[in-house]
Amino acid sequence: MTHAVQPADLSFFSTLARAGSLSAAARELGVTTPAVSKHLALMESRVGVSLVVRTTRRMSLTPEGELYLEHARRILGEIDDMEQLLGVSKAMPKGLLRVNATLGFGRSHVSPLISKFVRKHPQVEVQLQLSVNPPPLTEDSFDVCIRFGAPPDARVIARYIAPNRRLLCAAPAYLARHGMPRVPNDLTRHNCIGIRQGEEAYGVWRLASGRGKNATTEAVKTRAT
Repeated sequence: MTHAVQPADLSFFSTLARAGSLSAAARELGVTTPAVSKHLALMESRVGVSLVVRTTRRMSLTPEGELYLEHARRILGEIDDMEQLLGVSKAMPKGLLRVNATLGFGRSHVSPLISKFVRKHPQVEVQLQLSVNPPPLTEDSFDVCIRFGAPPDARVIARYIAPNRRLLCAAPAYLARHGMPRVPNDLTRHNCIGIRQGEEAYGVWRLASGRGKNATTEAVKTRAT
């Protein structure tokens, strides 16, 4: 009897979703892009639904793919927890770990996690540096860099940590004076607060809507202040 979900598929699909493309997943898994495409096709054939929407440059998950990924990550996490409880991983981490993160996110989220990590692994010395822009890859100054957005270079081994969701909002008093924007292009006539993040173009907002096959993204050049 062939089961629709194979254990090896869980790790494969989690890696694929985290990598963001078939080619990036192939590099991370150490196989060819056609091999990744074939594995994905076999998975979809077994479960009987499409898990990924493929385009020439990128891929996105279907609603069924989002559901599959959610359960796959939960199951993989439970397997890791079980291994820890059974004492499968007994190696004691030690040495120097160099971490770089952005200023605000690093202070509010990364620093507390490092404190917990050091208490759990006292033989590890962690050096945390907070900066506005990511360090150049050529410097090789850090072991881990925590950043928002897509990896800047194909040589970087990236791991998806969490979504960085942003909402479009305005004060009621502002809308009363200037009116409610109805379509994304209306934002070009409004006073917007611009945030420069890394090397991204300043003042360009990418507004996403829908999920799976219905997902769309529209870029708007705002009058950022």
